[in-house]
Amino acid sequence: MVIEERGKGISRVQADYGYDMLAGIEERTRMSGGEPDKVLWFTPGWLRSWKTVYQRYFGWDRADANANFPGFYRRIVVLDSIGMSDKYIEEHPEKVLELFDWTGLEVEFQKLSLDRLKRLLLGCLL
Repeated sequence: MVIEERGKGISRVQADYGYDMLAGIEERTRMSGGEPDKVLWFTPGWLRSWKTVYQRYFGWDRADANANFPGFYRRIVVLDSIGMSDKYIEEHPEKVLELFDWTGLEVEFQKLSLDRLKRLLLGCLL
C-alpha cells in the first residue's frame, strides 16, 4: 500500500470518494430523497472535466451515455462547496445543457460548506 511504502506521518482521509469528502452518506441520502445510489454525484472539477473522463478516457459516445446513465441514475447533483453554481449557470448555461443532453439526466446544484472536508482533514492530524 502506498501509505505504508512512504513511511510515517502519512494519513488517509476516511472517505470513499472525492464527493464523499464533501457530503457523507447521511447528507447525500437527504439530498437525494433517500436514494443516494440513484444520483450521479459531481464536484465542480467533475463538472468541468466530464467530457475528458467519459468521452476521451472511457471512449463513450452518445449511445454509451444513453445506455449507462438514464437507466441507472435519475439525476446529476453537483456538490457546490465553493459557491460557484449561480455564476456558472449564468455564464455557462450551454455547458449545463450539453451535459443534460449527453447524459439525459437533470443537472442540479447543491450548495454546501467545506465543514465535512475540514473535519476529515483535521482527523488525519490526530
